[in-house]
Amino acid sequence: MGMDERGGGRPKYGYGHGARPLFTARDRDAEVIRRVLRKAGCREFGGAEGGFAVEGGRGEAPFLVASTLAVRTEPQLSLYREVLTGAGMRVEPDPDDSKTLLVWVPKSAT
Repeated sequence: MGMDERGGGRPKYGYGHGARPLFTARDRDAEVIRRVLRKAGCREFGGAEGGFAVEGGRGEAPFLVASTLAVRTEPQLSLYREVLTGAGMRVEPDPDDSKTLLVWVPKSAT
């Protein structure tokens, strides 16, 4: 159930930024996306100014990477796309949401 094989209660994939527990492969892959974006200087959502948010990624579904900025999201999405593509991820615009990208993490990135 995502715990390590010793049953010590630790998340199977350790901890991400801010001590976020990574219990599943999906958690781990979402953290890969977050790490790449943070390394490029992108701000993660959590403050009044907004930033990026990573959701989804269940089963074979792509992750959703959204800009939480209230205005002018296109420059941010372009930067996210460039950075994630440069890291070997497949990135496409979300046809249903202009503030969101669809992102697939290759197995080799994890």
